[in-house]
Formats: sequence, structure tokens, C-alpha cells
Amino acid sequence: MHDVDARQGDEAERSDGGDLAAVAEPTDGGVEVTFFPLEVADADVSTTWLTADADSVVDLAAWR
Repeated sequence: MHDVDARQGDEAERSDGGDLAAVAEPTDGGVEVTFFPLEVADADVSTTWLTADADSVVDLAAWR
């Protein structure tokens, strides 16, 4: 894992709402996507995220 604050970089894909961002990273078993809020206090960065296998992620518009 690298020490990059994805909230500040171009790596994060921003949703239409702008409240959440996501970073996809390859792993030995596929790709993992980590979702996190862009607006979060520095003290909460390490506990305010969710990671899932990319195969489990669907487009919200397609789900509705």
C-alpha cells in the first residue's frame, strides 16, 4: 500500500453527487474498489471507508 491521500489526487473517481469518491486497485485476485467521502476530517480518514471486490460493485443507475 502506498501513502497517498486519494482525496486530493486524480486517482479518485468522483460521483455525480460529489460526496463519495472511489479508487480501484488491482490485487492478486482481481480488483478492489475503496469508497470514501471526499469531505472528512483528517482524524477520521483511517476509519471512514469501505472496500469491496470490483465484481460486487454495480452502477447505481443500473440497479434502479
